[in-house]
Amino acid sequence: MRAVCIVLAVIGGGALAAAVAIELATGDPAGAGWVLVGPGPFYAVGLVLAFRGPGQRVGAWLLATGAMFLLSVCLGDAVLPLVHGSPAAWIIALAQEWAGFACLVAAVGLIGLFPTGVPQRAAERWVLWTAAAAAVLIPVLRMVVSPTAPQGSFSEPGQPVVASPLYLPAARPLEPVAAGLVYGFAALSAVGVIMLYQRYRRSPSEDRR
Repeated sequence: MRAVCIVLAVIGGGALAAAVAIELATGDPAGAGWVLVGPGPFYAVGLVLAFRGPGQRVGAWLLATGAMFLLSVCLGDAVLPLVHGSPAAWIIALAQEWAGFACLVAAVGLIGLFPTGVPQRAAERWVLWTAAAAAVLIPVLRMVVSPTAPQGSFSEPGQPVVASPLYLPAARPLEPVAAGLVYGFAALSAVGVIMLYQRYRRSPSEDRR
């Protein structure tokens, strides 16, 4: 677990530094401020909790949430506008999508597995593995059914459009299905709350307090 936390810490710290540096270099201090006050606190608190002592699984989930949030913002807001004309821009766009979806998966783990951060039942593991698989597949599907790469949730109007080399014209009718899957995936946060409630009901009164 410590090795995973170190990797997440490096990813989040690198994304934070890169995003702030790029935003300031391109004359957008407001964008740099958003990085610091938006995903930044999630990462900072997760970093402290994950390395405060052994067994800080909840801190690891929070660190994962913050690191993936930072990576998504860095790739989408800072890096993608610089490379949108490059042939590899679609890879950055896809990586941004994966990071955004991974952030939601980590948030489900953070909420649903609180306070231990460890799955207690097979159903909890099933929810997490299903969410992880969907987080990998849905972004790819979105690029297959659309001629342009999807833009992130926090993208501003007028952000450069990136062509998708994975696009299949025959799959275009499935675009509403892909959009529905995205909205369904966002509803996973409610599943995390349900998991937390079930844990609360199963816990002894001392743990509930």
